[in-house]
Amino acid sequence: MQLRFLLSFVMASLISANALAQTATPKPKGPEIVFDHTIHNFGKIAESIKFASHRYPFTNTGNKTLFIQQVHTSCGCTTPDWTRDSIPPGGKGFIEARYETTNRIGDFKKSISVYSNAVTAPLVHLDIEGEVLKEEIDPNAAPIPDMGQMAFSAPSITFNPLFDNQIDSQTIRITNQTPYTANFNPTIL
Repeated sequence: MQLRFLLSFVMASLISANALAQTATPKPKGPEIVFDHTIHNFGKIAESIKFASHRYPFTNTGNKTLFIQQVHTSCGCTTPDWTRDSIPPGGKGFIEARYETTNRIGDFKKSISVYSNAVTAPLVHLDIEGEVLKEEIDPNAAPIPDMGQMAFSAPSITFNPLFDNQIDSQTIRITNQTPYTANFNPTIL
C-alpha cells in the first residue's frame, strides 16, 4: 500500500512538473525593440511651419545588440531619421518622422516601417497623423494682385562708352505674359 502511495505521488509530481515546463515561456535570446508609443497625432498644424517632426524613442529590452536595418515611409512627404549606431541590451534609440506640410492641406495619416534584427518584432509600424490648415489671410491686409510675368530676352543691356553727339541703340525683346496691357514710355535722362 505504501508503495502504491509512493508511486502515485511520484507520478503526480512528474505530471505537474511537465505541465509547468510546457506553460513557462522562455525569454527570447536576442535583441528586442520596444517603443514608448507607436502613434502620434500632431492635431491641427499650420501649413506655414513647412515641417512637423516627431521622435519615437525605443529601448532594446533583449540580451543582444540591436541594429536598425532599414526605415521606410509610406510616401515621399515623410522623411525618416534613426539611430544608426548599434543599441546594446538596455540601450535606447529613436526613430524620427518629419512630415512636409507645404501644399498638403487637409487630413493626413502616414506610416513608417522599421526593420531591425529584433527576435519577436523584426518589423514595427509607426504612424503619424494630423490636419494641415491653410493660414487665414488678414482681411485688413492690402491685396497683392497676381499680375503674371514679364519676360526679357536679355537680363541687361550694356552700352559701351558713349561720347557726346553719338547715338547707340540696342534691342531687347519684352514679352508680356500677363492678362493686362503694358505701356512703356520712353524716358530721357
